[in-house]
Amino acid sequence: MKYLLSIAIGPVQDFIAAARRCRDLWFGSHLLSEVSKAAAASLHDQGAALVFPTPIAHSDLEPESPFTVANKLLSVVETDDIQGVVDHARDAAKERLRLVAQLERRRLRGAEIDWDRYYVQLEGILEFYAAWTPYGQHRESHRRVEELSAGRKALRAFPFYEGIAGEPKSSLDGMREHVVARRSNRLFESNLKDNEWLDAIGVVKRFGGEYKSFDSTVDIAALPYVQGCDRKYPEMMQRYRRFLRDKNLPPETYALLYPHESRQIFEDEEVEDPELEAIRQALEHEPRPPYYAYLIGDGDRMGGAIGGIHDLETHRKFSRQLSLFAAKAKETIELASHRGCAIYCGGDDVVALLPLHTALSCARAVNAAFRDTMTSFNVTFSAGLVVAHALEPLSEVREWARNAESAAKKKGGRDALCISVHPRSGGSVTVWDKWDQLPKLVEDIVELYTARKLSYGVAHDLRNLAERTRGWEEIRGAVPGMARAIVSKKERNEDAERLMRDHVRDPARGWAELETFYKTLLVARPFARARKEAGE
Repeated sequence: MKYLLSIAIGPVQDFIAAARRCRDLWFGSHLLSEVSKAAAASLHDQGAALVFPTPIAHSDLEPESPFTVANKLLSVVETDDIQGVVDHARDAAKERLRLVAQLERRRLRGAEIDWDRYYVQLEGILEFYAAWTPYGQHRESHRRVEELSAGRKALRAFPFYEGIAGEPKSSLDGMREHVVARRSNRLFESNLKDNEWLDAIGVVKRFGGEYKSFDSTVDIAALPYVQGCDRKYPEMMQRYRRFLRDKNLPPETYALLYPHESRQIFEDEEVEDPELEAIRQALEHEPRPPYYAYLIGDGDRMGGAIGGIHDLETHRKFSRQLSLFAAKAKETIELASHRGCAIYCGGDDVVALLPLHTALSCARAVNAAFRDTMTSFNVTFSAGLVVAHALEPLSEVREWARNAESAAKKKGGRDALCISVHPRSGGSVTVWDKWDQLPKLVEDIVELYTARKLSYGVAHDLRNLAERTRGWEEIRGAVPGMARAIVSKKERNEDAERLMRDHVRDPARGWAELETFYKTLLVARPFARARKEAGE
């Protein structure tokens, strides 16, 4: 008998959402993809026609291939034992998790693990939900299996878990007890702070796989400063990279260039390394506070697009194009010209950490990749781009990014970008608009800032004008002219005046246009500062 089979794998919270470092977030996403890939390979080997994902070649489903698999699988299976097919896929997923988690022979940067507790926790962590329906007319079968899948996940299994009294819980999510028996106190060695405790899946995320290019958000945020130093002090930066090699640290550990960040690595009673201190002093100037960009985006109205597909081959083509987009997005983010960290690129979903001096161009390139790849289907892409301090908790930054993405879809009307800046002091600022409007306006403002044709203070002058005149209907029509007069008097250059005339010109929308414009001026400031720091 032929079935349409849907499988969902989790938990997403444990694999992805619970993260303190950049590496936790990246490897958790990678691990969930690898586990899902193993299940997809099992289905393929049992003769199933994979619908989502739709690999181009079987090699795409091999372990550690560049192909990313989302945690939801859809396939057409002809079998007399559908439960056996599901059980085989579940076993493959569990086996892949066990193989990745075998860290006994790995150097864990001085950490010692309680392996008994570790494997007990891993055994019960994987969630695997399957639903199937007889396969007939494709659209109707897909609708039915989606209903069954939602119902199956609602009836979650809650296996018994016996905690251990008096033991600290995981620092990432507080759900399970830690498995750290001992940690290193040697200078530069440990990847665990004194007050940090990890459960089994936390250990896998922190120490599994190879080094990611960027171990922490500070490494990403430092890239404009590093680029500027590479241009001004190339010999000293070579000395710094030799220092990293001598200490057996990842090659892109830039967090040590920030004195306030490096103090978190040393024990209180230890003295900072004299070689590192000499390098900092030779670089002559303090780096700016480390801010970076968190990008999250996905397709618009994807459910409606998939629901409108009437046949299997069109559905597989849709899935194949999404896989091509995911590969393009990852390649785009990690280009030398962008130097981003692709956390997750699978299906229509993109999550990345970006340095501020390349964040805008990278976000636009990802949207262009989606548009070019999915041109045969009536779908668009929306994203949230958050600017945050590198020491902000990742959980908060992720929440800000999800809110920004939601604003792009709901307030921006989809096919839009929302940029939200969250400084450590002062209130946050958020703007949104279509892809062909907002990024270009921010880029134009950044160019004026870096060319010294626009001062940072003009945004506050325009905000004061908006706040003092708002609701004063008698002068509504004069608001654009008053705003232009402020810019003309303060800046005295044609480029700044032209930008003002182009974006604050409608008397009927005087306050709305003015508010959007001054907020965009504020949003553009950290990007301009990063460009200057990078020497651009």
